[in-house]
Amino acid sequence: MARIIVAVAAAVVTVTVTALLTPIVGPFFAAMIGAAAGSLVAYAGNRLVDSMEGKPRLPSLEAEDAKRTLRSANEPRRIIYGRARVSGPLIYAASYGAQKEWILLVIPLADHACQSIDAIWIGDTRVAASEMNDDGLITAGRFEAIMSDGSKFSVAPAGQTVRSGIYVKRYLGTQTAADPDLVAYSPDGWAAADKLTGITYLFLRMRFNADWFPYGIPNISAEVTGQTGILDPRTSTTGYSNNWALCILDYLKADYGLAASDDEIDLPSFITAANLSDEMVQLNEGNTETQKRYTIDGSFKLDASPINLIERMLAPGGGALVYVAGRYRLYGGAYTAPTITLTPADMASDFEVSTKPPRRDLFNSIRGNFIDPERFWQASEFPPQQSAALIAEDGEEIWREIEMSFVLDATRAQRIAKQLLLRARQSIIFRASFRYASLDLSVWQVVALTISDLGWTAKPFRILSFSFSPETGLITLTMQEEQVSSYAWTYDEAANTPDVPDTTLVSPFNLPAPRGLFAVETLYATRDGAGVRTAVTLNFLAVDNPFIREYQAQYAPEGTTAWRSVSPVLDSPAEILDLANGVYDFRVRAVSSAAEGQWAYLRYSVGSLASQPPIAVTGLNLQAIGGFAWLGWDQHPELDVRVGGRFEIRHTPSTSSPSWGGATSLGPALNGQATSAPVPLRAGTYFIRAVDAGGIYGADASIQSIQATALPFANVTSLQEDAGFTGAKTNVLVASGVLKLDAEGNWDAAASVDAVANVDGMGLIKPTGSYTFAGGIDLTTVRPIRLSAHLLASVVSFGTNWDQRVSDVDDWLSVDGVFGGEADAWLEVRRTDDNPGGSPTWSEWQRLDQAEFRARAFQFRAQLRSYQPEFNIEVTQLRVTADEVV
Repeated sequence: MARIIVAVAAAVVTVTVTALLTPIVGPFFAAMIGAAAGSLVAYAGNRLVDSMEGKPRLPSLEAEDAKRTLRSANEPRRIIYGRARVSGPLIYAASYGAQKEWILLVIPLADHACQSIDAIWIGDTRVAASEMNDDGLITAGRFEAIMSDGSKFSVAPAGQTVRSGIYVKRYLGTQTAADPDLVAYSPDGWAAADKLTGITYLFLRMRFNADWFPYGIPNISAEVTGQTGILDPRTSTTGYSNNWALCILDYLKADYGLAASDDEIDLPSFITAANLSDEMVQLNEGNTETQKRYTIDGSFKLDASPINLIERMLAPGGGALVYVAGRYRLYGGAYTAPTITLTPADMASDFEVSTKPPRRDLFNSIRGNFIDPERFWQASEFPPQQSAALIAEDGEEIWREIEMSFVLDATRAQRIAKQLLLRARQSIIFRASFRYASLDLSVWQVVALTISDLGWTAKPFRILSFSFSPETGLITLTMQEEQVSSYAWTYDEAANTPDVPDTTLVSPFNLPAPRGLFAVETLYATRDGAGVRTAVTLNFLAVDNPFIREYQAQYAPEGTTAWRSVSPVLDSPAEILDLANGVYDFRVRAVSSAAEGQWAYLRYSVGSLASQPPIAVTGLNLQAIGGFAWLGWDQHPELDVRVGGRFEIRHTPSTSSPSWGGATSLGPALNGQATSAPVPLRAGTYFIRAVDAGGIYGADASIQSIQATALPFANVTSLQEDAGFTGAKTNVLVASGVLKLDAEGNWDAAASVDAVANVDGMGLIKPTGSYTFAGGIDLTTVRPIRLSAHLLASVVSFGTNWDQRVSDVDDWLSVDGVFGGEADAWLEVRRTDDNPGGSPTWSEWQRLDQAEFRARAFQFRAQLRSYQPEFNIEVTQLRVTADEVV
């Protein structure tokens, strides 16, 4: 039986096996082995797992430097695998224009063709590819182009040129010609031959804007989907891939990598690792979200140390790269079932078993960083991975940190960290010498050990080192126990990445645009008597920055380029007075003592409040006094009625179905501040409407009257024209017993079609017309008399539908086609004290509603008016009565 010696301090179990070893090893066998302890590059190397105290370090500075635009005359070229945010050296910068206001920049991103440039970063502002048009002009976001009329690109009318803008041309390394704009605008000879063949690069043409670039040219970087020359040996095709194994294979074979030949690559191992990398890992309960097991996403410069770079590239796959028998062999992070079983009979010496590593090599918790695209592509911590059982076993938390600068996903980083933690705590290390029959074994291979003295039956071990001694012919293997559970992962093990910003410092230089900008209209009366004007208040949400000193507001009429400033404000809102109706561009920005922020823009049509019809008059009442109806009402609440507005009063004899359109006016309009008015007392319905300073009619209010004067009157005589309307007519006609305004023209009156200047004008209503009574009243003597006009009319519209209305929309009194003051009719009278049959001297014509006169004779006429060509006034009754007090 084997003799077992336990060394407690060293935690090593030594077993002596009696065996005779007589190896025969020649140069051939030595060449076949080609592997030693130093021929393994694995993710578990000391460079990736270090002891730590305090907070974890950031990933390699390569990940941070990649985003910086460099001004260097000698800069290594860059390679991109998968996705990365990168910048590059500024290889060309020039300015042109009358005032050198245009800037040209050329920035190479990668030394090979790339799949796509998905977004660019100008300083800390991301501009997605969808925010640029086909010419490369930025058309949305903070850097949205400002056109020559001062408006933003998205609202600019046709024919505008760029006043401030950034053009971004993205070339993916497949270009066969130089950028034509770069050649055309270059002031110092960028030639057509300067194609930058095979180089992915950015060409920016920027017109200076002090608000965008207060401190000079900002840092420029880009989000790039990288290398398209990746060979997939499974399909013998070449294209884009971020498959972990294929990217490592590309680096090994590429001229910029190790330039390994096909004979130096163990291709089956890479195919196995590539298939492993493409396996989908479940991310949620319903398995509707998945991710590929292992990818590489990042970039590096060609001056990077190959050994360090390969270590970084191995990290996302949790595997190892082994050089065996003159070939590179790749293993991914996965359990491999052993196919070979070793027993003491295969051993040529005692073996050593270490049951636990020294305290300095223990850890039970892992934390570290990855590159997070959601946090400006900054190095961010992934949720730590810990083992409660191991912490209890060790009696405390023992931390290690890892760096994963080729990982862009927190869940993937957690999976890799968990594997590393569990594999590192497979603490049994086995070391022994074996006979030459073990020459077929290689580093990282998994074998089974069956040793009855230790109770092991086909226990899996992974080979960590392999050394061959030609002098003794012995093969020394160092192995670590392996378990399938070390690679287990379920979706619910992923912890959410803490939503903690990388810095909490507030910058006085980076001031975003105020949010939630909107305008509110109000009306106010000017102190100088100019009337009612419109004020606009700009409301916005304050910028969350303690350095804000004030907010600046400006406005410009649409189509103009001159911005007008108003007094700065300390907070929302900003008020702009005395704005005429029209469309305006408004903008607001925050200002600190060190910088001016981004503008927030708003286009708004001023006049919406003024265009609203006034509300109906309230409190309308009627009192009959001395032959008059005294109408009273409440003061109108709207400012543009009281200042510059008016009231119109109409009357209709109807009480059953009265309407404003069936009534005619009584007297002239009243001032908008009026609250009462005397009108003739008549039976029927009185209407009153408010009209604002802009001429917009409000809804009507009405009151009915059945009262008559208390004074006794007797009828002297009367006139009735509506029997046939036989009097003199000017621009009026009679049709079916109705007197109305004549049309502007009709087809029958046209000499020819060619003589018609405007087809749409045929049949429109004449604006004015008059009808003079066929006869008058002669009292034969001068005496007092009361004349009362009796006129029954209604407004008629033949343009109720929009398509039928031919006047300008701005001239419509009502969009809805509701009758306002579109047409009207009234009577007029003139008088004389002379004999009307002789050569009388007549007075001027005056309006007649109801009035008392002292004269002998009277003549009458009716006036008809249309204020919109789609409306006519139809008079069905036209009479005058003469009464005197009994």
